[in-house]
Amino acid sequence: MCALALPLWVHLAFVLLMAVSYGARAARMQLATLPVTAGQFTAVLRLSCIHVTANSLLPARAGEAAFPWLMSRYFGLRLRDSFPTLVWLRLFDLHCLFGAGLLGVMLGRYGWVAALLGQIAWLAMVPAGFWLLRRFGERFPRRGWGLAWVGDMLAKAPIQWRRLYAWTVLSWYSKFLALAAVLMLMVELPLQAAAAATVAGELSFVLPVHGVAGAGTYEGALVGVAALWGAGPDAMLAAAVDLHLLVLLVTVVFGLAGLLLPVGRPPTLQQRRAAA
Repeated sequence: MCALALPLWVHLAFVLLMAVSYGARAARMQLATLPVTAGQFTAVLRLSCIHVTANSLLPARAGEAAFPWLMSRYFGLRLRDSFPTLVWLRLFDLHCLFGAGLLGVMLGRYGWVAALLGQIAWLAMVPAGFWLLRRFGERFPRRGWGLAWVGDMLAKAPIQWRRLYAWTVLSWYSKFLALAAVLMLMVELPLQAAAAATVAGELSFVLPVHGVAGAGTYEGALVGVAALWGAGPDAMLAAAVDLHLLVLLVTVVFGLAGLLLPVGRPPTLQQRRAAA
């Protein structure tokens, strides 16, 4: 089924779930950059929308450069202060992406019980990792520029990591729910196949090199993974193209809407010091 042939309520539900994803992403971005962004959620939401749009449309992860530039422009935050934040957010993203992929694979091979136990074990890696970081992070060697940089990044680990990861889970899983539901309506697929395929499509955007706006790599990831469940390549390719176009349309609309949100002037050095 073509995406345009889907009922109106499906499109509205898709946009609503994507809006929840965008809102959760902005909320965690503000939480990760406090106190600089305190009381400026509108500006953070605008920054988040533009950042997501740039990441979706530009190849080779070039859109990541928008985050430190916008943080400097809107909030006066220096690159060396904003870059570690971006690294931590991306680590949370990758953990959540692989966790969702694990859920789809285990759901298809071992059933619901094993899949839920696998998710619990996967999510438990986050508190375990932060416990180890708090316990042994200070012992990290800092000899040389590279090790010193990694040590500084580890030292800037977010204290509020529980809330950050909760926002990350809400952001990604609401998006996966929207994508998997639409994909299942366009082509006959079991839930586990749709979940694994949509995760693979999102992971294709994480590749160091991918097509402009993910063209080709996104569809290839969906078709390749869905083929493991016996999905026909022709029908799956058509559905993947439609889904990709739908995602890009929503991304551009949210990006343009973000440009309409008001943004105040960046804080002065004295204001940043007072906030700190």
